[in-house]
Amino acid sequence: MDYYTKYKNEIERQKKIFEDNEATINRLPNHLKPYQEMALKLHQEIIEKLEAKLTDRKTGTHV
Repeated sequence: MDYYTKYKNEIERQKKIFEDNEATINRLPNHLKPYQEMALKLHQEIIEKLEAKLTDRKTGTHV
C-alpha cells in the first residue's frame, strides 16, 4: 500500500471516529462535556495534520 492510500484511509477512519464522538457528546452529562470537547478538538487537529501530510505527499513536498 502506498503512502497516499494509507493516509487517505487513515483520514477516513479518523473522520468516522470524530463524527461518532460528536454524536455522543450530546448524551454526556454536563460535567463531562468540556473534557469531551477538548478531546474532539485534539482529534480534529490530528485529522488536519494527516490531511496536510496527504497533501504534501501528493504534491511531492515533504515537511
